[in-house]
Amino acid sequence: EVGLAGELRNVSQGDRRPREAGKLGFEQMLMPQGRANGISSEDGIEPIRVRSVAEAIDIALEGSDN
Repeated sequence: EVGLAGELRNVSQGDRRPREAGKLGFEQMLMPQGRANGISSEDGIEPIRVRSVAEAIDIALEGSDN
């Protein structure tokens, strides 16, 4: 969930989303700063903590070929 100032917020059932993403083959997941604490290695996801959409875009583009 994104706030009006571009900040990322927790979502409902946030504990289920990493597990489902891991099942789909995702290895990393951008998450709100305060939420990523509850992720375990069993989920198969490396949490990447971000505070805003701008920070998420910067991190996502670091790995792109552009």
